[in-house]
Amino acid sequence: MYEEKLIHSTPKSVLFGAVVTDSLEQAADWEARLQKLPAVAGVESLSRFLREDSAHKLELVRQIKETLRPSGFPRPTRSLWTSRS
Repeated sequence: MYEEKLIHSTPKSVLFGAVVTDSLEQAADWEARLQKLPAVAGVESLSRFLREDSAHKLELVRQIKETLRPSGFPRPTRSLWTSRS
């Protein structure tokens, strides 16, 4: 019952995927590739926030990562996806 409320509470899908990259260039590449897939309804990327004044923003991201480290989220792995450069 709760899952039905969740599913019907938003116009967006409750199914999603996440991609972690090593650079802004890779992020832009993945963003473009994902947007072309017919099964993907939309792409939301953080890369647009890092394009300008990236040094300061990347430092903030590092600080956030350090703050959240104790939360216990597992480190992303590359076992499911590999970049085809």
